[in-house]
Amino acid sequence: MAGTSPNKVFMLRVNHPLVDRCIIVVEAQSTNASAQDMSYLGLGRLLNTRTLCEIPEKLNQVKFMINLMDYKDRKEIINLLAECMYPDNKRVIQEYERYKNDKSRILLGRMENHELVGLIGVIYQTDYEIELKHIAIKSNNRRIGLGKKLIMEFMEENHIRRIEAETDKNAVNFYRKIGFIITSLGEKYAGVERFKCTLNKE
Repeated sequence: MAGTSPNKVFMLRVNHPLVDRCIIVVEAQSTNASAQDMSYLGLGRLLNTRTLCEIPEKLNQVKFMINLMDYKDRKEIINLLAECMYPDNKRVIQEYERYKNDKSRILLGRMENHELVGLIGVIYQTDYEIELKHIAIKSNNRRIGLGKKLIMEFMEENHIRRIEAETDKNAVNFYRKIGFIITSLGEKYAGVERFKCTLNKE
């Protein structure tokens, strides 16, 4: 996973009060963190007993992705998932259950300062091709590029070569700005034009 220059990004496994197990991404200012700090936070090293409060003070704000099937607050997940779906609570819960029971699906959440701020849900078509089913950002965390970051980080970390999504005219510009190729699918529903959005990684 790439960090924004001049940051360096490290991954470590920790115990956390919100989840049973999670992968933490810690962004450290390369100009401030010492070589010693860098060495024991090496990429991929597992630190099962280290807690968040033990991370050196020189490290920046802690941000990380979790599998939302391990997240404690089911209601919070469903409320955020509803942000990117038709407002039908029964349907939202059905989608949540699909993520629990379908092994080809994965629902990840973005945590910042112990708060769930966004999610991304995908279906694996092959090992390197996915369908983006859901992406949602909490209202007070929007318009800062977080949605794009979730997509790009997921593709980079999981070596995804192709991603497809289907959306409506209200969200199609979001995908267009990221670089997706947009194709109209016409009116799949009466009076509602749908769009296929495709992004290929070279």
